[in-house]
Amino acid sequence: MTVEIGSRLASNITLAEYRRHARKGTSDVEAYELFLRSREIGIGFNPRAIAKAIPLVERSIERDPEYARAYAWLAFLRRANAMFRWASGPSDTLSHAEELVHKAISLDPQDGESHRIASFVYQSQGRSERAIEAAEKAASLSPSSPGP
Repeated sequence: MTVEIGSRLASNITLAEYRRHARKGTSDVEAYELFLRSREIGIGFNPRAIAKAIPLVERSIERDPEYARAYAWLAFLRRANAMFRWASGPSDTLSHAEELVHKAISLDPQDGESHRIASFVYQSQGRSERAIEAAEKAASLSPSSPGP
């Protein structure tokens, strides 16, 4: 009985999460699935994981060029590659990560996660005041969000 209740809750949470993304993010199911797969892999946070995650999120953006969260996540991955010198190509720079996160914020200014990632990018660039502003904006938009 406990397993059945847990299973039903998990599927309801997944459906609720998808509906929230569809409302704010993308209505393209494949773009959303690519984004989720990229997050699942990239959260491993090592050079190989990020190298596998980047093409998935890029395909998500190709499917839906208006998907703000995908741009923000790509910025997060590019930032990690630049910071830790895991670069897999010329796009792995902090300035490119900043361009991507600005694109995300321009597409959805109310997305707290994009502002949170902007904070990471600014912090990596040594721009502490901008990082604090972005973190405060992120917290005001989604106070219960744990991060990327």
